[in-house]
Parts: sequence; structure tokens; C-alpha cells
Amino acid sequence: MESIAETMASNWTGSQRTAEIVRQQILERFGPEAAEQYDPASGNTLTYREALKRGYRVRRGEKSLKSLTFIEADESNGQKKKIPKTCHLFFLPLQCDRIN
Repeated sequence: MESIAETMASNWTGSQRTAEIVRQQILERFGPEAAEQYDPASGNTLTYREALKRGYRVRRGEKSLKSLTFIEADESNGQKKKIPKTCHLFFLPLQCDRIN
């Protein structure tokens, strides 16, 4: 059986600050063992749609982990600016079941 790290590719952009925010939420909700399993580079936290695409199903009643990302948007003067957007993630080892 393949491990989660082998089957995942991450969309994480490398922000240590947002990784630590998510790690803290995992620690509070699931405990220290789960926080040690968290690896943003391996992609073991995904959005709901991304989890479905990769063959996972979020368990009924699970609450998402909140993260922050920045999206580039064009302004009317042609310049680009970054807009903050809340991102809802699910921790695969504890919140999702493999469908396939």
C-alpha cells in the first residue's frame, strides 16, 4: 500500500508561517502525534475538492482547518496586487478516507 506522501503532490507555496498556523490547529484538535505527521510539502492537507480529485472522501461532520493564501489580481491601472484568501484544508490521515 502506498503512503500518503508517495501519492500526494503539494500546492504549498513554502510559507513557514502558514504551515505553523495549520500545525497548531492540528495539535489542538488531534494531538501531538498528528502534529508530527503534518508535512505541508508532502500534501497531506488538501482542500475538499482536491481531496475528492485524489480519491479521498472527507468524513461527515469534519471541520476544516483554516489557512491563508494570497491570490494575484489585476487592478484597473494594469498592476497586480496580492489579495488574502482564506483556504479550508482537511488533514488526510485523520479527516479523510481513501475511496479507491
